[in-house]
Amino acid sequence: MSARLDKVNTAIRKEVAELVLRRMRDPRLTNVTITAVEVNRDLSVATVHVSALGGPEQLQAAVAALRDAAGWVRRQLASVLTMRTVPELDFVADDSARRAQRLEELFREHHRETGDEES
Repeated sequence: MSARLDKVNTAIRKEVAELVLRRMRDPRLTNVTITAVEVNRDLSVATVHVSALGGPEQLQAAVAALRDAAGWVRRQLASVLTMRTVPELDFVADDSARRAQRLEELFREHHRETGDEES
């Protein structure tokens, strides 16, 4: 990935996270984290990965809230980013934390069953 795309990804992630934390008042967005942003090569679409504390229902509600507000978020980004055109925003659920937790549980269970308590 190019340095420019990395810079754009970081800037969008930072600004969207700030908007969610400070300016958006939707109750579905409590305990939400913007985990990553991936802008495509032509900078037309940014995929924004969202994580939320709680179960899958809370995560899906948070993604729905952000999708509902995508136009507003994009306009806010346009006012702070120094880009000719701000990418369309595609919010997606990031359940990697939940999957990592599940893997950790499986490893612990395996270690208990095999008697290997090193890890």
